[in-house]
Parts: sequence; C-alpha cells; structure tokens
Amino acid sequence: SSTLYIADTNNHRVRALLSVGVVHTVAGNGTTGFDGDGGPAVNAMMSGPSAVALGFNGTVYVADSSNNRVRAINYIAPPISAFSTTSRSFGTTVTGSTLSGTTSCTAASSPPGASATGPKITTVVGNGDTSSAYGDGGPATSASIHSP
Repeated sequence: SSTLYIADTNNHRVRALLSVGVVHTVAGNGTTGFDGDGGPAVNAMMSGPSAVALGFNGTVYVADSSNNRVRAINYIAPPISAFSTTSRSFGTTVTGSTLSGTTSCTAASSPPGASATGPKITTVVGNGDTSSAYGDGGPATSASIHSP
C-alpha cells in the first residue's frame, strides 16, 4: 500500500494520507514550539513544518522550518484497522481532517514491519540558532541552519 506524507504547516503536524483515503497524524501535537525529541512523534511540538522527504529506510525527514531544524521520524505505520475506512477524494478535507497551510507532500510505500508502536522523532540537522551560518565540518546537530 502507498502513503502520502504531508507537511501540514499551519497545524504544526506531519500527516499521512493512507491508501484507503484516511488521514493520520504522524508527528506533531498541533502546538507550535520545539519539544519531544526522543519521544513519540505525535506528542512532539513542531513549528511550521514546510517539507517532507522519505529516506530509503522508511524514515520521514521533516523541514521543521520555524525551529530551524531537520527532524527525522522513524515511522512505523499503524494498522489500517485502527482507523475509519470512509474514503473521500484528496482535497482540503479528507475523512474529516482539515489540512492547513500545506506546502509539501511526499508519496511513498508504507515501510515494512508495520505495527502499532508508533514513530519516534529526533533532530538530525540544526541546533535552532539562526544568528549566523556555522557548523561546516562538525556534527550535523551542532550546525546553524535557517528556515530549512
């Protein structure tokens, strides 16, 4: 089955449109801010995620733009049976979920080994400092990036 990942910018979340037409929050609790690294991705605070990309191993990478970081969601898809199977065409509203300020979508196949354990989120690039561009040659999480 295929999954479409969506940077739901103004709702401060990353969403997934499952192949059965159901929207599912993958990361972000809807509160703007920075918190939650190392914990469940759905409990994390994000601030204006603007783009998503899928890594070869199924990791979803998110440009958490207003936090000046790139974050990784080690996503394991929840079982389809946990959600309504009502299907609607993709647009502003999908199965009752409103998307706000969506700026990026990435389509992908669901990663293997799906379970109900849920994804974890971590910062992989950026330290949140925007005072200057620094960090070349050092650890990625120590680098300064501005609005990725």
